Amino acid sequence: RDARARHGALSTEAAELAEAEARAQRAELQLGAQKDAAEAAARALRQRQDLDDQRRRFDELSASYKRVKARHGGLSEEVCALKERLSRLERAWLAGQAAVLARRLEAGVACPVCGSTEHPQPAQADLELPEEELLERLRLELDQLEAERQSLQAALELSQGERAQAKARVEALVEVLGLFSRQPVTLFAE
Repeated sequence: RDARARHGALSTEAAELAEAEARAQRAELQLGAQKDAAEAAARALRQRQDLDDQRRRFDELSASYKRVKARHGGLSEEVCALKERLSRLERAWLAGQAAVLARRLEAGVACPVCGSTEHPQPAQADLELPEEELLERLRLELDQLEAERQSLQAALELSQGERAQAKARVEALVEVLGLFSRQPVTLFAE
């Protein structure tokens, strides 16, 4: 009897032990799954924060691009206006130089430009002659504006490349995160 009782008790203890081991294995599996879920949530949170950072960066780059583009456009207009003014003044200066030479012509004396001794229609200056110093100053200003415009063009191209990279990063993160890309970050942190 004692042996049977001990055997029964041992069998019960063995069954309880097996049940406890099974519960422990299930708990370990659940713990592993919860740990995996926590790691996935942490990874999603980091990706979501990265997405928010990339969106902010894209917005900042876009704003900067618009400012540089507006300045570039304004500078291009300034360059065109200055080129037109300089061209008009240079034409006036050249026309004036012909009038200056024509004032020195004498009947029967060879022209210093063409060599003719007859001067039927000598050039006349109808407008005030621009000073050569003014022309030089405008040429220098034009060179400076052109250099600034080229610098802004390079900045535009660089900014455009940075914006394209930021946009691609945002799109990749949105694809990875799916619906979570539209939810507030606080949902992940709770």
